Amino acid sequence: MNDVVLQGSITKYVKRLLLDKIIDDTPLQAPKGSVIFKENEHIKGVFYLIEGVCKTSKLSPTGKNHIIRLTKKGELLGLRSVMSQNTTNLMATALTDVQYYIIPKEYILSAFSENPSFVMELAKIVSDELRKSDNQIVDMVHKRVKQRLAETLCLLENTFGTDAQGYIASPLVREEIANLVGTATESLIRTLSDFAKDGIVELKGKHIRIANRNLLKKIHG
Repeated sequence: MNDVVLQGSITKYVKRLLLDKIIDDTPLQAPKGSVIFKENEHIKGVFYLIEGVCKTSKLSPTGKNHIIRLTKKGELLGLRSVMSQNTTNLMATALTDVQYYIIPKEYILSAFSENPSFVMELAKIVSDELRKSDNQIVDMVHKRVKQRLAETLCLLENTFGTDAQGYIASPLVREEIANLVGTATESLIRTLSDFAKDGIVELKGKHIRIANRNLLKKIHG
């Protein structure tokens, strides 16, 4: 799997403690394309997704948004910012219609003295995110585009699932997929065409179907 973009799911223990402290029993809703929070924003708590997928991205000095990770149902947004009591370092945007709860910042911070076991679980989540970010840097240097694309296609299928015809049900356009892979859009399109010629994927307009899963997994190793 592409280590950069998929955050590990929280444990049942953490989920139970978080849901005990939700601000409102009614989940908040945001339509596809909505900004959940921006960079350098003071957020009032941790966002726990119960439906849908969000992307977190970072604005480069040239004004381009780089996708850092995908966060899906059962995962958290904003944890590092709340634990460090800093403004957000990334922007979170809904890739699909999403539903979420907000866990108050005050509860997370009070847990440092009241519930060390809970804090340790949260620290593990943050540590896992940092480890995956480290692995991304290594992948960008040492893995070829075709390897990174193979990993990303598996990631997208795992995150979004497939439609009735088996095509990956991802809303991402080619430019965004290239962003995840860490390559130019032209390079992505060329590599996808090579995959299609080799029978690894099937392309239908903007849609992608994994046709030879074993070969795809062999490529990304």
